[in-house]
Amino acid sequence: MKILVSGMHRSGTTHLGNLLHVANPALGLLHEPANKFLGVKEINHWYPEVNEINMPSCFIEKLFSLKFNRRKWPKNGNESFFRTLGRTLGGGEFVKSVRASKKMAGNGLIIKDPFLMNFSPLMIEHDIQVVIIYKHPLSNLFSIERQQWDVQLRDFSEKYKYYHEELEGQLIKEFSLSQAKILTLWYYLHRNLMDKYNENIAIVSHSDFCNSPKKVVSLLHKKGFIKSHERALGYIDKTMLVERKERNNKLHDFVRSSQAVDEKWRRTYSEEQISVIDNVFGELIKELDNQKVSI
Repeated sequence: MKILVSGMHRSGTTHLGNLLHVANPALGLLHEPANKFLGVKEINHWYPEVNEINMPSCFIEKLFSLKFNRRKWPKNGNESFFRTLGRTLGGGEFVKSVRASKKMAGNGLIIKDPFLMNFSPLMIEHDIQVVIIYKHPLSNLFSIERQQWDVQLRDFSEKYKYYHEELEGQLIKEFSLSQAKILTLWYYLHRNLMDKYNENIAIVSHSDFCNSPKKVVSLLHKKGFIKSHERALGYIDKTMLVERKERNNKLHDFVRSSQAVDEKWRRTYSEEQISVIDNVFGELIKELDNQKVSI
């Protein structure tokens, strides 16, 4: 069993990936092999296009067989050589996930990686199950701004830069340049997905996942993504259907009331900003909503 969990970063890929791992305990879970800084050596851009990778089919096979070379952990300017060495040997999430997954070699693998989103159609051709989770663009922007993730155009493909140039003028009227970069990244990734859409890709709305998580889990179970329905529902009870409404400041905060946080972005952005997104992104949002798993 091979599964890719993807979607733009801060869309819920880690939580959904963890859920599928809990529901498929025999499978390994690989964390972000396409991370530009901490993943495999072949990656030179965030969200690489398939044609940027030499022999992409072989690349996919190497990922799922765990037979790849990873990047050396970059040295932090404020730390000693021995501290860097310790982190390199001990590893971050990616390195730890490689080690844990190798112990389950032969059982199958879940890859949780937003940065492989452009590979979704090719994954389907290789008989890999693919689930994509998406947010409203302003919900994504809200989450990314919280983490102060800066978009540098040089770190992305030429195709993304094309979309940024096309849309920046329409967005800059109501958004800052840094916000426009994130929003055009959302548009590029989801436009790419829908232009190459394959009906075997399961598309999940983050809003649906927050408001009706058990229904979404049941649908993913029917589609073959989940072995243990009971374990998946138990994970939902423990992490999403809880009373705590305010999130903490950690990068990943999984235990909270999912309904309470779903629409927070609507109180953050102005009516004018929401109107611009409706006008510029509205048709693409409708396309995604029409192809999502229906609850």
